[in-house]
Amino acid sequence: MDKPLIAAGIDIGSNAIKMLIAELAEPGQLRILEDVKLTSPIGDDTFTHGQIHSKATFEVCRAMKQMSQLMKDYKVKTYRACATSGVREASNRGYFLDNLRRYTDMDIELVDSSVERYLTYVGLNIGVEQMPQLREEGLLVVEIGSAGVQLSVYASGRLQFSEYVRIGILKLKEVLESLRGESLHYSNVLQQYIESQLDMLRRRMSSYTINHLIVLGGEASTLANKYGERGTSSVGSLPLRSIARTTLQRHLFEWMQAGTAELSHKFHIDEERASQLIPTAIIMSELLKATAAERLLLPDVSLRHGVLHEMSLSAHDQSASLQALYIEDMTASAFHAAERVQLDMEHSRQVRRLASKLFDRLNSLFRMDPSRKLCLELAAILHDIGKTISQEGHAANSYHMIKAMDWLGLSEKDKELVASMALYHPRSAQVPLRSDMSEQEQLVLSKLTSILKLADALDIAHQQKVKDFTIHIKKGTYITMIPTYEGSLELERWAFQHESSFFEQVSGYPILLKG
Repeated sequence: MDKPLIAAGIDIGSNAIKMLIAELAEPGQLRILEDVKLTSPIGDDTFTHGQIHSKATFEVCRAMKQMSQLMKDYKVKTYRACATSGVREASNRGYFLDNLRRYTDMDIELVDSSVERYLTYVGLNIGVEQMPQLREEGLLVVEIGSAGVQLSVYASGRLQFSEYVRIGILKLKEVLESLRGESLHYSNVLQQYIESQLDMLRRRMSSYTINHLIVLGGEASTLANKYGERGTSSVGSLPLRSIARTTLQRHLFEWMQAGTAELSHKFHIDEERASQLIPTAIIMSELLKATAAERLLLPDVSLRHGVLHEMSLSAHDQSASLQALYIEDMTASAFHAAERVQLDMEHSRQVRRLASKLFDRLNSLFRMDPSRKLCLELAAILHDIGKTISQEGHAANSYHMIKAMDWLGLSEKDKELVASMALYHPRSAQVPLRSDMSEQEQLVLSKLTSILKLADALDIAHQQKVKDFTIHIKKGTYITMIPTYEGSLELERWAFQHESSFFEQVSGYPILLKG
């Protein structure tokens, strides 16, 4: 019998460098061998001075060297090291990463915020077995980071929306630093500022029944160590700690009146971490007000867990189930955004359905990575969202609205791809040469846009006439599409003919609508 794979997940964060070493014995199960946490000065440098100084760089290099040795001791076969917001927002991140890679001889990946949040999403949805029930009953997931706070609302088992608010622990310190020494009521000012930043989101959440609240990051684990209980939740014996709503509310005022030194002594932590307790507790308390949760659930889940779970699923050829869940959540979130602005939902569903089928049936020709299909489906759902601002120039409006949305797990390049498809989907639009895209990226954009144009043309009347279709590719000559439909397709044939010229330009094949 093969020995279980030993792997490591590393998070080079703003406050700490953390590494988890585990055996990946079964999909969804990690046998933790080592959990290491070393202090990191990165965040203070980045969020105070805008760059990482050489002293901090050397400290991080030494810490990573220790972790590299520990991986050798455990005979780690594979690892993934992710640098997050503290590095991402530093003006000299390129120099820092180059120094770190040269000093440690390790591969270090700079992940953007959406990928960072996706890895935590993986850790939660794979590592917490009660997640399906929590999602079904109404769940708010709050991830408190150094730069911002991620909020994700689930209802009826699906992700409804996800938003990122720049009120992270160190970001708050940066924004309000001038008040710290001047105000006699700094904690009250901090609370008012956090309330103001969360107000609109709390209003949005009020339309959902949220029965559960999960909090990750910040100093939530410190509060859990002091006040957390196990297995005291309505969803059964949870393998995670929780804090009663009344406990948090009872102690919050007391903490806000205490000084950093007093909190440091009370919680047995250093003063730097103690200074992060109050904003963590205020954020938790403010978001509790938007829920019906009686307890805050505090699972031991992090980016590192997500990295290892993703490795485990891949090692056991089980990634498909996670990918299917993620696609369902992303498309559900896109439909929610469309519904909020009163788009024609039946048209959005129809164009998404047709675009998805066209992708599947034409990909023997285009040979695109299957992961591109999600980008196409998101663009199909939201291609007309700009019409909610103005019919005139709606495609440009769609582009900017999609770019402004928070997409859990979608990289900046993929977000640009989705928005650009919406920009170029109208009949008069062509995909121009883009200096901000590589030749390959430009090609993918053109292929996907040509499919979206055809799908939109097949529902130009917004009447969902086309029920299905078959595709016949005659190699080296042409493609025929034979639809099954109800009513007259005169308008659709006209629109399809106009859009087919761009498809032919991209694919090299004329496409004919027959039947």
